[in-house]
Amino acid sequence: MDIEGFDKTVKTLKLYHRINKNQFDFPGIEGGAVLEKTYVDLLPKEGVLSKLLYPNTTFLIGKRGTGKSTIIARAQQKIRADKDYLSVYVNAKTVYEMDRNNSSVEDINKNILSNAEIKQLRILQMFLSELLKSLKQELNEEKLRYLENLNQKKESLKLNKLVRELTNYLRKGQV
Repeated sequence: MDIEGFDKTVKTLKLYHRINKNQFDFPGIEGGAVLEKTYVDLLPKEGVLSKLLYPNTTFLIGKRGTGKSTIIARAQQKIRADKDYLSVYVNAKTVYEMDRNNSSVEDINKNILSNAEIKQLRILQMFLSELLKSLKQELNEEKLRYLENLNQKKESLKLNKLVRELTNYLRKGQV
């Protein structure tokens, strides 16, 4: 048993912020396999996870450390495996914290917008920024998976060609 890997998994699951799929990378174990093996659904037949994957808006509500981020990470893993959809994650806490530290729209004349409207505009700006960042990351990863798959197919075609050539060569030698 990999005690060091287990300790790292437990520490990762205790984090208060978004679980990054790279945090599930352990020596000798593919990241997705760790998440699949450690995810435990509260309902039979992955009931919580399946409800989260319905094509409608779902809210996960719970105290810190109850597994909301883990459920989302597992759902993203299933969505990525489906290959028909992209999964983009925006952390509302990050957006809110970024808003407190950003004054990029403060230059707007206060006579035009109220303080509440400026705050809403800043939060929307941060949300869109985080959405774009997450989408770019997901598209880059999808591109890498596509290129890796393409490369594997190319290698497979080369190997098949070599096998055919070798087979033809051996047939000619036997005739």
